[in-house]
Amino acid sequence: MTPHYFYWRFLFWPQLAGFVFLIAGLIIVRRQLSFRLDAFPGLGRVFVPFALAVFGAEHLVSADFMKAMVPDYVPGRAFWIYFVGLCLFAAAISVLADRCVEISGTLLGLMWFLFVVMLHVPFVKSDPHNRFAWAVATRDFVFALGAWTLAATHFEAKRPVFARYVIIACRVLAALIFLFYGVEHLLHPEYSPGIPLPGLQAAFIPWKHVWGFCIGVLLLASGVTMLINRWSRCVITVLGVGVTLVVLLINFPMLLAARQPSDINTGMNYVGDTLLFAGIIFFFAVAMKRTQITDMASPTR
Repeated sequence: MTPHYFYWRFLFWPQLAGFVFLIAGLIIVRRQLSFRLDAFPGLGRVFVPFALAVFGAEHLVSADFMKAMVPDYVPGRAFWIYFVGLCLFAAAISVLADRCVEISGTLLGLMWFLFVVMLHVPFVKSDPHNRFAWAVATRDFVFALGAWTLAATHFEAKRPVFARYVIIACRVLAALIFLFYGVEHLLHPEYSPGIPLPGLQAAFIPWKHVWGFCIGVLLLASGVTMLINRWSRCVITVLGVGVTLVVLLINFPMLLAARQPSDINTGMNYVGDTLLFAGIIFFFAVAMKRTQITDMASPTR
């Protein structure tokens, strides 16, 4: 299989799908975009569909390779890869169009939770000292928490008490994961910031350790403020902006610099994962107790 064929067969379509959803999302929310801090959480509605479309297309074009990830005891492994890919596209459309989000968010969270239970927990149990195994497991878990938080914000008007309990539970669990990620970044700042996965920053990225320390501090601050439920909306929004800058200034340049198909695939997955993480962070920011961010930042405070 030539690199040229590999790219057009397996990598082009996920990139195209992500690009289409990114442009569509920016067009839809363009009137809400501004450089005010309280406007940034609206980008969650753009970033999450982008990543879901990338991974959805990846499932559809790479099912023959990805079916090996499905546990042996599950029948019809190739079917489930295609099914997940279509579900990711359906969720991306739902979030982007802001339609039936309480249903799509709930089911999307359930899907990620099943990934944790069926795929990641057995791996963690087999190698409990592998910090990257814990990072991958908690990554999908925090994605599930973000999806459930998104769903809760959409049915809050109908079932306010239940929605608030869901948001509180997701907030506390996500805060613990953010604290774990923050410590990981402070201990290993040379790795790609965001989710502490095993990808080192490229040699041409300036101030690698500074990026790691800054995101680590923001993750710790976000975890603490989410636990005490004070200033959390402001701090989480800043974290989301920081993770977005990681995609723009670290992950995307590394993707552009990749030449081998395997490196392009890795770079594409890091862009998707990290931008999805940023979008999930913004979902948490929207759900936090609403405070006047601009007032908090004013000199009179």
